[in-house]
Amino acid sequence: MCITIDVDEDGREKLGLAGTALGGILAFFGFILMIFSGFIKINIDDKLVLMRGYDPDVLPSFLLTVGIIMFVTNLVMAKVCYDSGYPETRGRFQNLLILILLYLFVIIWFIFAASMLCFSHSSEIKDSLKDGITKMMNVYHNEPKAKLLIDRLQLDYHCCGSEKHEEWYAIGWMNMKYININNPETKKYVFL
Repeated sequence: MCITIDVDEDGREKLGLAGTALGGILAFFGFILMIFSGFIKINIDDKLVLMRGYDPDVLPSFLLTVGIIMFVTNLVMAKVCYDSGYPETRGRFQNLLILILLYLFVIIWFIFAASMLCFSHSSEIKDSLKDGITKMMNVYHNEPKAKLLIDRLQLDYHCCGSEKHEEWYAIGWMNMKYININNPETKKYVFL
């Protein structure tokens, strides 16, 4: 049992143009997703030293794949909808409309999986950054590269420590070769 809907030629043309516009908008969002995945990849690569135990290629690769699939699929959908709106070109894709709808249904699940992956990776990225920043803070006084990276991070993001500034009180962040340990005034502040 099916519901029949009578649509005249003017209505078909409007539906075709609406589907074309929707396909174009979704293709644009697929393109934005591709750019966003590249942005994530570049920013993660710059701060890879700060991330401990995190594979930085999973999230950007999956987002890039979903973005490409969205872009190509919705461009094809826009073409099919445009051609289906006019009687001269309607016959081209008439036999493929059901397959295209099924394919779009599968793509919806890919987009849902991408959103769940982003949601699940946010806590994983936060934990790996916290561990990495804490590790870098512990070697801050000995390694110039770690010092430069932590200083740049604090200047760029106006932050201190991995969660709060009190973390700096628990670690030694000054290099002992620059401190006069023999001075009695200094000795009462230095804990060796």
